[in-house]
Amino acid sequence: MQDELDKKDALIIDLRRELEETRRRLDEVVMTRKSEGTALLEIEHFKADNERLIQMLAQTKEFSDFGKLALDTPESCIRFMNPGDYDYETRKLGKCHSRVKPKDKYTLKDFTLEEEDWIPEEAFKAAHDFRNRCASQVSQALMNQLLTDLNAIWRDREKKRLARV
Repeated sequence: MQDELDKKDALIIDLRRELEETRRRLDEVVMTRKSEGTALLEIEHFKADNERLIQMLAQTKEFSDFGKLALDTPESCIRFMNPGDYDYETRKLGKCHSRVKPKDKYTLKDFTLEEEDWIPEEAFKAAHDFRNRCASQVSQALMNQLLTDLNAIWRDREKKRLARV
């Protein structure tokens, strides 16, 4: 009988420990969900802010072409494809949205040179969805290089079409 009681006591201790662990994990999940919700809300605000800033850029003399390019894409979603993101020596990919290293002062020339490095977000998603479904052996860096090359081809084509008009 004593053995039976000892087993039941041990079981109760184990169940209490498991209950406490489950409560702790539940608290973590709730906090994570709140953080994710806050992050999603913040992302929506950033998207709206970016769209407004792009509209403002489209009204400037220096960046009207860039602004119009962005406004021509769905929801003004374009992505900066920093060509310096891929380190060919280490064969590692940086982040697509890596920040330009801060300078004391930028000139307009600094920004106009990178105009070719912006692509529609829709194209980026389509390419990487394809990579994930059908070409998983292709690295992100190679897919980004393909996107950059295709973007240059399309830009040249569009410039030629505009020149004819």
